[in-house]
Amino acid sequence: MSWSRLGPKAGACIIILILMVLAAELLSYGILYFIQNKYGLLVYDDRRIKEAIIENSASYDPYLGWLPKEEVDDFGARIDTSDFASSPICIEMYGDSFTWSGEVKKQFAWPNLVSDSVGCRVLNFGVGGYGSDQALMRYKRHENYADIVVLNHLSENIIRNVNQFRNLIYPGDQLTLKPRYIVENNNLIYVPIPMIDANKLAAIPSHLSDEYFIPNGNSGITSSLSFPFTLATINFALKHYHLSAKFKGEPRHMAFYSYEHSSKALSITTKIMETFVEEARERNQRPLLTIIPTCRDFEYFETHNKIPYQHLIDTLGKRNILVFDFAIPMLRYETNYHSLYKKCSTHPNEKGYRLMARVFVDHLKSEGLLD
Repeated sequence: MSWSRLGPKAGACIIILILMVLAAELLSYGILYFIQNKYGLLVYDDRRIKEAIIENSASYDPYLGWLPKEEVDDFGARIDTSDFASSPICIEMYGDSFTWSGEVKKQFAWPNLVSDSVGCRVLNFGVGGYGSDQALMRYKRHENYADIVVLNHLSENIIRNVNQFRNLIYPGDQLTLKPRYIVENNNLIYVPIPMIDANKLAAIPSHLSDEYFIPNGNSGITSSLSFPFTLATINFALKHYHLSAKFKGEPRHMAFYSYEHSSKALSITTKIMETFVEEARERNQRPLLTIIPTCRDFEYFETHNKIPYQHLIDTLGKRNILVFDFAIPMLRYETNYHSLYKKCSTHPNEKGYRLMARVFVDHLKSEGLLD
């Protein structure tokens, strides 16, 4: 059919339609390019990685992945500046940077503040970037230091618990690999750090046998941006774990607490926490599980009156495992939760860590754990 037979109006409509499609494609490409260029979330891009693993460095551990680089004492814990740093040890804590107390000086770390409140030494074994899996692994490698042992689970840790290649969820310059657990026959099975040639970064994902965030898998991360970009944008909005959570107004980790989630993150995380309790009891220690909320969890709770990780609390409860959730006790003291963080996407500030120490000590007292 010739253009002349369509008539001027039909021809104009076709031209407008083509221009609209092109505009949509250009807009979609621009959106995807901006998100990828700024955050690196959509596509695995090995060009972002500039620094390989330094396997012989003091901060690298072949079993755990990494350890703190500085501010540690002879125990490997964060240096304690409290008045009771040389006192008998009464509590040892494991967790991630929210336990270590990232972005504040060591005197404001909340385990340090707990030491001052309870009058004895609290060992802070938090490590930035750890999942609950690595926190348990580190605990299992240590001897008993105290009567009370604490595993702090940051709500976002559930994502890390199904991850091997950290760069897929936190794109960065340094190549970072980690071990993880899987569950087989109701037991935790340790999966070692993947052995990967750092000179072949593009091939890394193909060596990750137990990585939920593998490109072109269920997480929505891809290996490339492809035409048509409008369709790609829609697919990312629906399927990418981070972007779809944004559109739903949820913390990005919330979906992983679903009983039906394809990662099985809830069952793995539950088993990690259950194993910690069992291990501590076998060592004749008193275990204490906690859940630390992020600022995004508070935002969601304010809007929906629902804790994003409630399924974990419920699942542990059905197994008669008690867990202390920081969220509601913190809100009882401070309803303006944004004042507890430097930014809602980062760690607590000094005020936030002081409040964490306060509600934690309140819990110890209410449970009679300081007797």
